[in-house]
Amino acid sequence: MNKQELVKVTVAKVKNVAILVLLPIFFTWVFCLVFSKVFVEQIPFGVLDLDNSSTSQTIVRQFEDHPGFKVNYHAQSYDDINEKIKSGKVQAAIIIPKNFGKDVVEMKAPKTILLIDETNIVIGNNALSYGSAILNTLNAKIQLNVLEGNNMIPYLAQQSVSSLSFTERILYDPQLCYGKYLIYGLIAILIQQTYLAVITPILITEKPNIIKMKLRSKKGIKKVVVICSRIVLAMLCAYIGFILCLYCAGRYFNMPLRGTVPNYFRLMTILIIDLTGVSFILSVIFNKVADFNRFSMCLSVPTFLTAGYSWPEYMMSNGFSHVVKTIWPVIYVADPLRVISLKGANIDFLRPYIQQGIHYALVWLPIGVALYIIKIVVYKYMYKKFSEVKKEAA
Repeated sequence: MNKQELVKVTVAKVKNVAILVLLPIFFTWVFCLVFSKVFVEQIPFGVLDLDNSSTSQTIVRQFEDHPGFKVNYHAQSYDDINEKIKSGKVQAAIIIPKNFGKDVVEMKAPKTILLIDETNIVIGNNALSYGSAILNTLNAKIQLNVLEGNNMIPYLAQQSVSSLSFTERILYDPQLCYGKYLIYGLIAILIQQTYLAVITPILITEKPNIIKMKLRSKKGIKKVVVICSRIVLAMLCAYIGFILCLYCAGRYFNMPLRGTVPNYFRLMTILIIDLTGVSFILSVIFNKVADFNRFSMCLSVPTFLTAGYSWPEYMMSNGFSHVVKTIWPVIYVADPLRVISLKGANIDFLRPYIQQGIHYALVWLPIGVALYIIKIVVYKYMYKKFSEVKKEAA
């Protein structure tokens, strides 16, 4: 190997290490920055108060004082508030009808209208949650004041209003942080994409080299050993990248990491082995790295959305999750990674996922390796015949 080839090989190795280690860390950092704020706050909010009574103004003040809302528009009509919602200038609004305060005193059960723009479900769902909490609290207070104003004994009034009470206890992610919901699945997808981006091109580019040499020769055996060593090195780098991604998310962005090291190791091992089988299959399908790269660019979104992570398996069409489990392995890792990180779940929870991941590897890894070898044998035969024809023609 001359100096130029040595430099080329060294650059390729450094590039692969950077892809497997640095790239996942970089994007983990980016994603954590995107979701760095725990709560969705300062949602643009509009008010249409057609009553202007002390009761309606109390309601408006509650929305103005709530950190989740930013009351930045006071409308004059229904059309006005609808236009602001359609234009996106406000994401939610409240409409208080005429004679609202009077009807409250007379116990006619007047209704306010809470308008929510659900084109963005993150903002919309939080606006609905904040608005409902404010109105439910005010409803109880207003009822209590009305009952006491009608000469009901305060204790009886309190009992009448709070005949049913409950206490919320949100487990594992009480802040309902969107970042904690997404980051673990995104890390799994990052490892998937970077690992495939390294292993599959290695297998594709080595096919022509293997075809031109005898596998039983010393040179052929050495080539096979080199390929295997590059795969093992990529696996080690993927482990390092995964560990550093979790460390970055936990250390600098306070993402919970309640799982044990052995459980994280088990999940990562399943993912890497399964993806190795996928890499062999893809290297059989594609003969050019450029073609594979174009295909790989389209993988992240479909595999993330079908992994039972953002949308649970039982909510998918009948049998669809089984098809996904047969075709693609990230479904065995993404959701379990989130569960063990947030809950600290033990091996009993992971066992079904690990077993299914092992079954996947036992099927697809041998098939991938066998197809790769068969394709090389066929190409070697074709190459040999082509060489013979070329000699005869000469």
